[in-house]
Amino acid sequence: MNLVDYVAATEAARARINGWTAAATPTRSISSRRNALDPSTRLVLVNAVYLKGAVGALRRLGRPKKAPFTPGGRRHHAGRHDEGLVRGGRRRPPAPATPPSRSRMPGANLP
Repeated sequence: MNLVDYVAATEAARARINGWTAAATPTRSISSRRNALDPSTRLVLVNAVYLKGAVGALRRLGRPKKAPFTPGGRRHHAGRHDEGLVRGGRRRPPAPATPPSRSRMPGANLP
């Protein structure tokens, strides 16, 4: 956590936040605009995620395309949903009206 003084040094606070963001995300140029902070600012929450990987390979693939989710093949499948039937899924059997009797429960014969 970094504490800054928004009231007495608004622009210095903005510069410090931008400096932290630039250091945390060296391949991106992200910064807040001038006068984005004022004396009424109480909190600026900044988060950075570092992903270690071949970003260049991802950029060569181009923009993402919309397509149905098909894990492991061409067939579209949606699993079960809490409310019952969903596209491509099966209806779940109804829950029993009463819990099973104690004698049929695993470990019921233990002392």
